[in-house]
Amino acid sequence: MTPPTQLTPLIAPPTGLHGAHDLRKVACGMIPHMQSVLEQSVADEVRFLVRAKMVLEITNALGVGGEWEMDVDEVPADAPEAAGSDVPVALLVFRRGGRAEDDPLNLV
Repeated sequence: MTPPTQLTPLIAPPTGLHGAHDLRKVACGMIPHMQSVLEQSVADEVRFLVRAKMVLEITNALGVGGEWEMDVDEVPADAPEAAGSDVPVALLVFRRGGRAEDDPLNLV
């Protein structure tokens, strides 16, 4: 098991893919680490590089709604961020969105 490569939250929103927490090689403890980073972050945007096949599991584990909105972008195989990876890579971008005040269940 490879430990997460970045343990401190991002202080300012990153620019491009370079400010992402690289979790491509993490198999165990990824979800708790992601939750911890999101809870501790003061940034409006937090990025994670993960294996693309983990996106569905991450979505199921973290759910929808809440303080963060998640977008998923596939990283092209020839991008620098995918270098050295033999599996497809995805960029998860979490942005503070918050729940709508008039919709406490975040159904809209």
